[in-house]
Amino acid sequence: QLQTKSLSFGWSRLRDIELVPGDWQIQELSLESNLLTDIAMLGLLPSLQTLNLRLNPLASLQIKPTQFPSLRVLNISYTQIHCWSSIDSLINIPTLRTLSVLHTPLTAGDVRYQVIARLPQVTKLDGTVITDKERTEMERYYLVQCARSVNSSGQPLLEQMTEKYSRIHELVQKHGMPSADLGKQANKLKARLARVTIQVVHRDVLSTSIVCAESRSVIKNMLVRQLLPVVIKLAKTRNFKLYLRSDPDDLQDGNWVSLDNETRPLSFYGIQDGSVVRVVTQ
Repeated sequence: QLQTKSLSFGWSRLRDIELVPGDWQIQELSLESNLLTDIAMLGLLPSLQTLNLRLNPLASLQIKPTQFPSLRVLNISYTQIHCWSSIDSLINIPTLRTLSVLHTPLTAGDVRYQVIARLPQVTKLDGTVITDKERTEMERYYLVQCARSVNSSGQPLLEQMTEKYSRIHELVQKHGMPSADLGKQANKLKARLARVTIQVVHRDVLSTSIVCAESRSVIKNMLVRQLLPVVIKLAKTRNFKLYLRSDPDDLQDGNWVSLDNETRPLSFYGIQDGSVVRVVTQ
């Protein structure tokens, strides 16, 4: 049915996609948990807005400017994507706004800043809205990290960065070149971030039975409500309460602080590197 707007072929062991010629009107397509390694054919769907490729053995993307003209939401979590050129190719989808890239070989580390800096059109990443402030800080941090990673071969720094990384000229024009003291600048930017662990437990904040957990970097000044989409996705419910143990070395049971005001920044509660956010579902 060419006029069908939504299709789901999840868990169908699909290996290939072929489209018969026609005026396809599909807007939502779920191909979760299949055996797909190539999605080039899907780029021909002119009206496709939402594409779920979660849990496929997809190892790379080579998106061309003529593909996916209407795509706004893309989920490539739990795939085998392992190179930044795949993420960089998503710049060819100017309509893309929401992207999920959790649990891939590429994003196993702390790389949120890289995805944000490489894809200016994306406004929501892994369930969390990208604020203007976060984008600015992540782009600056990206520039500093790029500058630190190139070799001092006598070639101008800007040229080395441009050869190795994407969007360098555009970001330098926006933020300027990183300062000469890269270490100090990197530490300053990193100080605004906190690497935290989000744990889900049931009913009791003191529970020792952790249902699931995830580590991620957050901006210390982000509001509690900006963390909620991540928590909802991890806990798979909206019925929960949030608590914080700010000091990773303080293991006393009584030192969990309730994140009781969604309009307050996480820094108000003392969040820092190693802090634990505990999601208590009801």
